[in-house]
Amino acid sequence: QELDLSLPKVSSFDLSDGFSTICFEKTFQDPNGLLWLKSCPFIGWEYNHHFTTFDGHTPRIPKLNGDAFKNGTIVQAMDMTAEGVIYGIYSDEVRHENGLFFLNTLNRELKILESADLGSTEYPIVSCQPDGNELILLFASTDGFEIRRLDLNDYSSKSVFSEEYLFKP
Repeated sequence: QELDLSLPKVSSFDLSDGFSTICFEKTFQDPNGLLWLKSCPFIGWEYNHHFTTFDGHTPRIPKLNGDAFKNGTIVQAMDMTAEGVIYGIYSDEVRHENGLFFLNTLNRELKILESADLGSTEYPIVSCQPDGNELILLFASTDGFEIRRLDLNDYSSKSVFSEEYLFKP
């Protein structure tokens, strides 16, 4: 039997194919096989086009249900759960808002939790990492930091560690 060394067919897509941008920083595939493309941070923020869906033929800006990002919000997608929920951090420097978002790709439901909703009123959230059915959240500023655990079932959080810096800049 002869080995097939031919290259697979590769397709190229650009703005003329209906994409709203040509800069994407992350790609996620939902449980149904649909691709979710995350726009680069400063590309989609002005018009609130943070995600594009792509079925292999047609790109679309998805209509989301539930909460909504405000114009000018910067979105940093971190990861996707096995159930198809994209999560990450959002920030809005003009409105001084910061927190987490959860986008269920199957029903297109967007849930936004501000830092204050997560239990930290002093520091903005800067990082989140998965740990089983929880997220480990890092809140930090020039004044100090706090680590919290967020339960993904009910979105309750508890403080794990907090410290104010003794010598502030």
